[in-house]
Amino acid sequence: MDGTPFGLQAQKIIEDGGLVPDELVVQLIMFELDKLDGKNWMLDGFPRTLTQAETLETHLETLGHPLDLVINLDVPEEVILQRIIDRWVHPASGRTYNLSYNPPLKEGVDDETGEPLAKRIDDNVAIKWLN
Repeated sequence: MDGTPFGLQAQKIIEDGGLVPDELVVQLIMFELDKLDGKNWMLDGFPRTLTQAETLETHLETLGHPLDLVINLDVPEEVILQRIIDRWVHPASGRTYNLSYNPPLKEGVDDETGEPLAKRIDDNVAIKWLN
């Protein structure tokens, strides 16, 4: 990922087909935000959980940089479900494909390595939850 202990730990989890726990995701984000030293920034796709959001808010307040703006996109559940159904990943790299708008050149195969694509572990849970 980024060569840091946090990044290497996250990379190992991803390579093993797992999901990076909230605590580690937050550590990775905080490490990068700390390096920005007051510069403007935007996060896309983070936070994904309430725990991540609360930790981010607390950390930024501690640094004296409270959040200025938060945008929440309200997406219909049908759209979310279809994106999950169509999503495939290359486990070793984390590269993501979507059959509807970003399909691999060859179905089921990573464009760069030729290795097989897989469904994310949490996709089946999310599909059941949304149904």
